[in-house]
Amino acid sequence: MTYELQTLRSVRVYVEPAGSYGVDGSGTPANFIDLPISEGFAMGAPSRDMLDPMLSQVRADGRAERIPGKRTAALQMSMLLASHGVDMAGTETPPAATTWALRRVLGAIMGGVALTGTTAAVTTVQAGTTATAVTVTATHGARWSPGSVIACVVGGVLEAREVLSVAGDVVSVKEAFSAVPTTGQNVRGGVTFFPTEDPDSSLQFIAQGRELSENFLYRGMQGSFQIEAKPGQLAKATFDLKGCAATKLADHSGINVPSISNWSPIAVVASTLTVPTVGSTTRTQVLATDVSLQLGFAYEPITGYGGTETIIRMRRQRPREGVIAKFTFDVPYEDSTWIDARDQQLDRAVFLQLGNAAGATVLISLPTVQVVDVQRGQTSGGVSGQKVVCESRLDSSAASGTTEQRYAAFRLHMV
Repeated sequence: MTYELQTLRSVRVYVEPAGSYGVDGSGTPANFIDLPISEGFAMGAPSRDMLDPMLSQVRADGRAERIPGKRTAALQMSMLLASHGVDMAGTETPPAATTWALRRVLGAIMGGVALTGTTAAVTTVQAGTTATAVTVTATHGARWSPGSVIACVVGGVLEAREVLSVAGDVVSVKEAFSAVPTTGQNVRGGVTFFPTEDPDSSLQFIAQGRELSENFLYRGMQGSFQIEAKPGQLAKATFDLKGCAATKLADHSGINVPSISNWSPIAVVASTLTVPTVGSTTRTQVLATDVSLQLGFAYEPITGYGGTETIIRMRRQRPREGVIAKFTFDVPYEDSTWIDARDQQLDRAVFLQLGNAAGATVLISLPTVQVVDVQRGQTSGGVSGQKVVCESRLDSSAASGTTEQRYAAFRLHMV
């Protein structure tokens, strides 16, 4: 008998394509790539419904054997909210799902993934640039589209902005940079994740422990995730997934040793929160003492005959009360700005930038929100403060349109 440590784990992930829900992919292990899970992940047991036949008994304590029914699967895991580690200045090899595990997971749950384009030369800031419109290298404007992300160096610091519109080689942003981007400096693009109406792929995981018999396959997994970004800490993402089956694979011959690619964790040290008015490019920085983001992704199984363990596929649901993202921030009480925004039903946006290095920056975007609650209280250091609660709405800016990326109520940009 061996006694192995519970914390020593390895997890690999594979994306089940549309039409292949729950189909066992473990026979092709090369399709799985290593997932950078945080220590403490615990494998759920292969669960199965045990159905009671309710057979009539003649003795008080008699009971018929239960009959094995459908299998089920559940996983709760966490990992750092890490960017891709690629300097997307134009000539790079884009961060691909073949090597970037977090892209696989976020892409399957959210449904939409878009990358800014590449070129034969690095894109730089050109003369004529302003704080709200970046003139880029000739012919390079086509790298961007409304609802994507652009990042420029301002005073030696990388600032990320959501794109409002593109006219030739002039890329206009929704909110002004803190100053005019530096001429001649590289201009970065990024990877944008956004919700689609009906994501049709799902996830599959192989989880191993040091004990040779700890080798499990989780199939047809879909669900929700949350983001946590506390000052001075590493940004985190937690996932709550359910699927059609968790089964034990044959004993492994030695635990998989992970090789992680496209993984650049972000410490919430260099971070900026802005809450501008939609339609105005005026930069509105908020010196919040704490923030909270609650995401409303939810899936339910479509059950029937012919599915895997009775599940045909997983279907994304409308979020509770129609709110895919709720953002709360604590700020010192100085005036009635946020009370007025609530009472006047003003359209605001929320942009939270975490990090400021190329390949290690995340921009969280709620392009249109409504302030729905303001509560008085106490902020960090015992200061008189207020808690402001914002709920997401579809993008109402001039960048909104008929594509899912352009009208998305929540976007996650990785620069």
